[in-house]
Amino acid sequence: MDNCLLIRSRDGTVLTFERQAIFRCTVTMRAVQISQYVKGPQELKVTTEPTPNPHPNKYLIRIRAAGTNFFDLLQIQGKYQHQPPLPWIAGAEFAGVVIATPTESAQTGSSVASSFDGTISTQTSHKFKVGDRVFGSSQGAYATHILAPETSLLPIPEGWSFEDAAGLYVTMPTSYGGLVVRANTQPGEWVLVHAGAGGVGLSAVMIAKALGATVIATAGSERKRQICLDYGADYVVDYRDAKWPQTVISLCSQHRTGNGKAGVDVVYDPVGKWTVLLIVSVSAKIRRHDRSLYQMYCMERSARGHWLRRRKH
Repeated sequence: MDNCLLIRSRDGTVLTFERQAIFRCTVTMRAVQISQYVKGPQELKVTTEPTPNPHPNKYLIRIRAAGTNFFDLLQIQGKYQHQPPLPWIAGAEFAGVVIATPTESAQTGSSVASSFDGTISTQTSHKFKVGDRVFGSSQGAYATHILAPETSLLPIPEGWSFEDAAGLYVTMPTSYGGLVVRANTQPGEWVLVHAGAGGVGLSAVMIAKALGATVIATAGSERKRQICLDYGADYVVDYRDAKWPQTVISLCSQHRTGNGKAGVDVVYDPVGKWTVLLIVSVSAKIRRHDRSLYQMYCMERSARGHWLRRRKH
């Protein structure tokens, strides 16, 4: 697959675009450009666009793989809260190889650049040099090349593929911040992850399991529920069933003891639907240290789309 650009979604769907000779060309690149909003990814088209030039404080990266998130789908339909002015290149998460470092020292601490064509790489002051494998997030990931600032890049660990790294930069920190920083999830607790088969949802499933929690994941199809199980969820529930809250409470009643029979300890909802609160409404209350989150959610729901709540024991 060295001659292909892969765009992989969290459910395993892969879009493959032939590289041909595009990476050897310094004039044009291939990209999924949005000139008008579309109904879905099936309407996306690959176009030929000018390759970005080396930038004063951004790295030029040859993309090898890109991730797909729910917000990417909303954005190409014109439904996301952050819409670039048309035309723009779709995609945000990516992994690839540095082919040119910033040309100036601003925001990087260096005044020496690696060569654009990759033939010279004497740069030592920049965090990354030509040839380094990196992953990150910046508007325009559905392309063969992208410009990204140093602050939005991380090195790809040894042994990781480009596909492994491409879908982590946005999703993992989001779920880690929710489950670790805000919820302080503890071993033995039960966590409900709503829309568990999405990028943020699967990240939450994996993080909750790593913390020693029991995970119930909801998803809208049999395939997605199996994906949740494959990534570590202990139980799965079909959220299209109007009685799914009762199903979750029933699982807790069957497998938990004491006050745990009333429901889960932590609810994580990357979609931002109020219906998820039905799960904890029986006996749960917002903890004092979470009231600020509740207020923030009410004020910024349109911008965040995430909801986290703990059940008081």
